[in-house]
Amino acid sequence: MTSAKEKFALGGDLIEKGKLKEGLKQIFHLAEEGNRFLATTVPWQKIKSQKEQTQKDLWTAAATIHGLGILIEPFLPKTSERILKLLNLNSGKIDWEFTPNIKYSIAKPVPLFVKIEDKQIEAEKQRLKAEAKNGKK
Repeated sequence: MTSAKEKFALGGDLIEKGKLKEGLKQIFHLAEEGNRFLATTVPWQKIKSQKEQTQKDLWTAAATIHGLGILIEPFLPKTSERILKLLNLNSGKIDWEFTPNIKYSIAKPVPLFVKIEDKQIEAEKQRLKAEAKNGKK
């Protein structure tokens, strides 16, 4: 995950320059890299036999999630806040730096997004269709 810091810096730089679409692509690349990292390091399988390495791997995963929480803030501020709360970090003061020396403690996990059922989508479509027909926005 040596490129996580690079992707964080590149994503932040692109966002600062107003290149939001390109910045968002880097954020998604970082998320994909984090997923691949966890899939290949399989910490849930190594926790008993390789405790020290598993701790390092989980720290790397938490640092990646921390970076994602920071970078996603301009696009999804509430999601950013929830991500940082899951890491027990102050979401009110975002430090736009990659911080390699944080000791993470994970809060009780909660879903970041709620699944929207097909019938909810259909009901919303019908509501919007009815409003459009009646001339409301």
